[in-house]
Amino acid sequence: MRRSVFVLALGLLAACGGGGGSEVIIVPAPFTSFQAAVIAIGQPDLTSNGVQAAAANTVSEPGAPCPVGARLFVPDPGFHRVLAYNAQPGASGASADFVLGQALLTDSAANRGGAVAANTLQSPWAVCTAGGRLFVSDTANNRVLIFDAVPTTSGAAANRCVGQASLTSNTAGAGATGLGSPRGIHAVGTKLIVCDFFNHRVMIWNTIPAANGAAADLVLGQADATGTLANRGVAQPAADSLASPFGVWSDGTRLAVADGGNNRVLLWNSFPTSNGQAADHVLGQPSFTVNAPATTATGMRIPTDVTSDGTRLIVGDCENNRILIFDAYPVASNTAATTVLGQGVFTLGVANDDNQDGALDGGLFPGTATARTMNTTGGFSFVKFIGGRLYSGDYRNHRALIYQGQ
Repeated sequence: MRRSVFVLALGLLAACGGGGGSEVIIVPAPFTSFQAAVIAIGQPDLTSNGVQAAAANTVSEPGAPCPVGARLFVPDPGFHRVLAYNAQPGASGASADFVLGQALLTDSAANRGGAVAANTLQSPWAVCTAGGRLFVSDTANNRVLIFDAVPTTSGAAANRCVGQASLTSNTAGAGATGLGSPRGIHAVGTKLIVCDFFNHRVMIWNTIPAANGAAADLVLGQADATGTLANRGVAQPAADSLASPFGVWSDGTRLAVADGGNNRVLLWNSFPTSNGQAADHVLGQPSFTVNAPATTATGMRIPTDVTSDGTRLIVGDCENNRILIFDAYPVASNTAATTVLGQGVFTLGVANDDNQDGALDGGLFPGTATARTMNTTGGFSFVKFIGGRLYSGDYRNHRALIYQGQ
């Protein structure tokens, strides 16, 4: 777990056991509602949101930036690539140093304009890292790419994939080895967790796959690996069903899934060990058997991602154009969020509404962007939280945002 640190000057000290000395207490740096982002990726400043051609300093439809040590990787599905920065940007408008999925930083064609291969991408939505490896959710190629070492040059080839039998195929599939438009991914320890969007399930590999097309060990949202229907084919959701899951997070023990089609987030207190295991708690709904959207501190409208620093839980609440922050990781269902970004209050959800009058600023979609607003309507809101910084893809504003804990 990584958290921001407040040091001696704040007087946050505790006695060390047996030594009679002192140690710094590590506490999370808080965020405040309607807080301004500090950096925009893909735009020259925090008020621009126009569509631009593919370049080293632009993004089309970004997912969540993923820090990897000092570097940063930004999935850019609209341009079929992942941008890579050798150092995290210190100001808006920074240029990437290299690119994955394309040969050049100015290229933007799906699969490089040809056939799918180990070094191509088609609408990659998410990036994660664990154990020195990099994983990319190559959504429209129906696979997750695995790089055994974090790439350092443009056009690097993946070592293997899951969801396909080879690195030159991309047909949607099901069963224990197939994937249908995978979205969010998360790797922790030896586990790889994938949101299999079109199959309405989450696939789990207990060991990082060593071969193309490796079979998953567990499936959530379905009774077994043969099931592919939303909410297992019934009208009502349940504690053990999913509908279009977008995002996932785990610390190796707890598990959280953004169940977008059911307007909720499901929480498991301990990591599942059996197919179709029921969740312990639900957020965004008063119970497991309802799924109505809402714009409140306890409601959600198509949440598309979830992340945590181990203490807080953060939800990208896409159609409410906001990010919900739970200052303490929820241990009960229907818990209310404590902080909201992108909106000033919990009951407003309009895109790019800086004056909070419930209407789109600027009149015409996508509206006028500011450092405090976002526009993810009809798109996706992906989030990462590492080292006191919150990273979010601001889909319709054609930028990614970085927020700093106060």
